[in-house]
Amino acid sequence: MTVATKAEKFIVDACVLQSFATVDRLDLLEAHCENDATWTRAVQYEVKRGVQHASCLERVLQCAWLGEPVDVPGDILALVQVETIRKALGGQHNRPTEHLGEAETIYYIETVRPTAVFVTDDRPAADFAQRRGIRVMNSAEVLRERHRHNQIGCPDAYELLRRMAEDGRGVYIPPHGDVC
Repeated sequence: MTVATKAEKFIVDACVLQSFATVDRLDLLEAHCENDATWTRAVQYEVKRGVQHASCLERVLQCAWLGEPVDVPGDILALVQVETIRKALGGQHNRPTEHLGEAETIYYIETVRPTAVFVTDDRPAADFAQRRGIRVMNSAEVLRERHRHNQIGCPDAYELLRRMAEDGRGVYIPPHGDVC
């Protein structure tokens, strides 16, 4: 479990944004991030592309608390390193944006914000990031923290996770008592 202090920044992945948008509770994610969250340009692009398939993502694009997406440096070394991470996550040569958001996020945290927390439900990306020393949180952990701060009751926190899963979000669902 990762518990972040207020001084740390949260870098949020598209999968978590869509999970909270799907259940119309982006407010809980915002409260968790305490106005200290951002996303990468590739994550923003992924969300924009996804609007045509999931209209709830339109709400994500209106979230002022995410701020402007961060850009990964455009020098050749940075681009090579992002691409190496992307391929390690399973990105295919013929699908250049596959896993790009996760790769940019991992690279950004490693090189710019090493105390940041990567908020993702992408388990392979979370595992990869953790093995590189990056702190990671998932939707279940966010909801557990919001329950501890009395921003959502029980069983509501757990039910949100179940609804995310029912919508095909691929969230990790721990035992009920681990959430609330």
